[in-house]
Amino acid sequence: MPQFFKENNLFVKNVVEQLNKESVEQYKAEERSAMAYRVAVTRFRLMELLNIMSRDTIAPAEKQQQLIQQLNEHFRTEAFSRCKSMGQVLKLHLKYMLRGNLKLIQEKTRVLANKR
Repeated sequence: MPQFFKENNLFVKNVVEQLNKESVEQYKAEERSAMAYRVAVTRFRLMELLNIMSRDTIAPAEKQQQLIQQLNEHFRTEAFSRCKSMGQVLKLHLKYMLRGNLKLIQEKTRVLANKR
């Protein structure tokens, strides 16, 4: 998704030139795991922040619609079209992006809790 914003062109070009596909995929997996862990650990504070963001206007309507369209295309869904605010978009995007990692964390936590 970041390659769609002209502000990121130089960064995307540099990554494409310097890293091979396997390295990029490994980095993405590591980042998603770290993000999922942070979401799990701070879930109450994060939910409070996302709820506040959902009630506020934090981006121009045209940018919000652009992001909604691109996320719908990327995830092959229309779920983002139901979002009325950038906060709702971010909340849904986190769910889509991290759901596999969050499930793993929940399973590991459950296994550890059962061992006690």
